[in-house]
Amino acid sequence: MNALNDACLLTDVTMPSGLSFWPKQVGRLSSQSGVHFELGNYTCPHIIEKGHGWVKTISGIQEVVPGDMFCIMNDGQIEYYDDPEDPWCYYWIHFDGKAADELVRSWGFSPDAPWIHPNAPEKVIDSFKNILSMAKATKELRPNVLAAELFRLADAICNPEPYQKSRSKQIIDRAKAIIESQLHSALNITELAALLNIDRTTLFHAFRKECNCSPIEYLRGKRIERACSILENGNRTLSDVARICGFSNDKYFIKTFRQLKGTSPRKFFNNTTK
Repeated sequence: MNALNDACLLTDVTMPSGLSFWPKQVGRLSSQSGVHFELGNYTCPHIIEKGHGWVKTISGIQEVVPGDMFCIMNDGQIEYYDDPEDPWCYYWIHFDGKAADELVRSWGFSPDAPWIHPNAPEKVIDSFKNILSMAKATKELRPNVLAAELFRLADAICNPEPYQKSRSKQIIDRAKAIIESQLHSALNITELAALLNIDRTTLFHAFRKECNCSPIEYLRGKRIERACSILENGNRTLSDVARICGFSNDKYFIKTFRQLKGTSPRKFFNNTTK
């Protein structure tokens, strides 16, 4: 992943009447060697797209992974940093206005715990992307269109009927995000449990309860889904497909593919290219 720092101002877009918060700036940031900031005294929610790292406040440290959010707040100071071996890529929005902090508090952030897992992380990322795209075309941007996107963002973060997610659902949401970001690697279940800061038994019970399968079955299924997509879209060697999908060797890849798909990867490819 190449380093990037893509930021755009929205100060030329007039806030519609009736609103008391408005995006001042929006951006997307990543690095090849990690990021580390100590910031506070303004309102700026972030969502992690890739990588993993930590957010630290006076009350403790929270690991955040793809799909998680954290927020700089007017009345709080935070330190945040990622793993240089697995750097973040994240979106952020700097909000202005007297109700900016009130807005992010309604999403679930607080100065002591400025991190949440939103209701629909994929939709949240899409909204951040849309707002950044709008900021890059401010001459054509209508304020009401931007305001509508902000409300869509809020809906994706907050469930209209708030509820407390079960611990198993929280574990599964985070586990799925990690798996999606690490399908290319040799991630195993012991490492997944360690990233989630839980034991293997807890992870197993969460998958059985929420997904009706074991974590290894889920992981293998996702690897084979990716393999099918690669085979359908290009003429790659089996060694390349196995490596890209996190299999340790061709033999194990072919065996797993046959178990789940009832055919070999080569026959699957030949059938899709007829």
